[in-house]
Amino acid sequence: MAEKPKHEESRYRRLFEAANDSIFIMKDYRFLECNRMTLKMFGCEKEEDILGSYPWDFSPLNQPDGRSSKEKAVEMIDSCLKGKPQRFYWKHIQKDGREFDAEISLNLLETEEINSIIAIVRDITVQIRVEEALRKSAAI
Repeated sequence: MAEKPKHEESRYRRLFEAANDSIFIMKDYRFLECNRMTLKMFGCEKEEDILGSYPWDFSPLNQPDGRSSKEKAVEMIDSCLKGKPQRFYWKHIQKDGREFDAEISLNLLETEEINSIIAIVRDITVQIRVEEALRKSAAI
């Protein structure tokens, strides 16, 4: 019986690491754990470059709607912590300052040890650029 939990943990760890999207766990608004894709997407070389940071540390000062990234992130995280899953567009920046468009999904992750948030970030920069190009060509 003791082997099954270890096997399940190993399987979930492999799924976590194999994902094509950034997946990270947040606690107290900070990045607590992340997969390899998170490092790649945010332009980080090692986990220490991102763990312990806030999501607004990897965001421009303001989002495209003009709102403060910090203010808006806190609002979304707080709503999630109240049991309301969140899904939204976000502008992020890599460690070197390059911006990218992202679709964010936040869900409450309740465990026996802690309540935290699991975040899935999908880079949609190419999709946004294609949509803009199609709109421009349709307007011609």
